[in-house]
Amino acid sequence: MGACTVASVRDAMDELLKLPIEGACACVEHDASDDVAPALAAYACRVAEAGLPVRIVCADSWTAARSRALLDADPTSPLDAASAVSVRELALGVMGDARVSAAVGRGARVLDGNEMDVLMEDVKVSGLKPGRLREMLKFFYKSISECADDDERWLISAEEQTVYAILTENLEARRALLPCEAASLAHRGLVAAGVEWEDLVLVVDDYTTMSRASQRLVRHLATRGLVAAGRTLAAASAEESYPCFEGFRELADAAECVV
Repeated sequence: MGACTVASVRDAMDELLKLPIEGACACVEHDASDDVAPALAAYACRVAEAGLPVRIVCADSWTAARSRALLDADPTSPLDAASAVSVRELALGVMGDARVSAAVGRGARVLDGNEMDVLMEDVKVSGLKPGRLREMLKFFYKSISECADDDERWLISAEEQTVYAILTENLEARRALLPCEAASLAHRGLVAAGVEWEDLVLVVDDYTTMSRASQRLVRHLATRGLVAAGRTLAAASAEESYPCFEGFRELADAAECVV
């Protein structure tokens, strides 16, 4: 693994532009105050100029809006604003494939706040006290975000199994997703249906603030290269309640280059 330390975002951009156009695996580690979006956009544009399919993937919609603005502001950019997406938008794009949605029995739609409130009322038929129910749902959401539900034995008690069955039954009836499920079920549907997605180079901003499920989806889809930026200190994004800081360290250990 190669590693280098640079003094500015401009220097980081120069290092990224030295990377291979295809097949790169690199990490950019930076302080929270560093705006590395221009450096990532520059590398993505270089990949696009070479004729390879590339997406800028961000931890949330706010970070994605920042990247879209950068692309829009450059009249010479080979990428348009649609080339920058949040990881949730990426997941919903995958879920929009009929084969993927059929494999997991859900549609490409995340419940909004009002629908979540209605869903919670439906789950109350379990008979659990509100406090106990809230804690159990938090456990479900955290487990899904961390891919713990891959293990068929992740639910131990009969009470947990009953509540989770009620929850999933209601979600399947709505053909919809919990916010924490989008990346998890997109990956599961791709694998279960044997779908070979478009070969992509992915350039990822705020990888450290993504959940493990989101990081797994990104790595699965980045078949032609992955460049990921992450903060030196753990933090949460606006759309991921359970970030996986360890995932960035794991990627950095496997990367060919760390800036």
